[in-house]
Amino acid sequence: MNQFYLYHLSLGVMGAVWGLSAVWSILADGMSLPLGLAGVGGVGLVVAVVYELATAAPEEFFVGRVSFGLVVTGAVLTLVGAGLELI
Repeated sequence: MNQFYLYHLSLGVMGAVWGLSAVWSILADGMSLPLGLAGVGGVGLVVAVVYELATAAPEEFFVGRVSFGLVVTGAVLTLVGAGLELI
């Protein structure tokens, strides 16, 4: 898979998980400043990723190997954490 798409997909996954987790917590426990900020941050990350995918040129994308690996690993760990939270 192209690094451009995998990198941005990973960021989008992290944003979606954080945003949805915050929304579920707000619905269950009520609003608080940390939950509100987590929700806004998660949704903002998803919006930024969608904008970047729609406007950027994949052939001009460059990110270092370490940064790429950390973002993809972070997305995997975020999904694992969200899965464990559901159990």
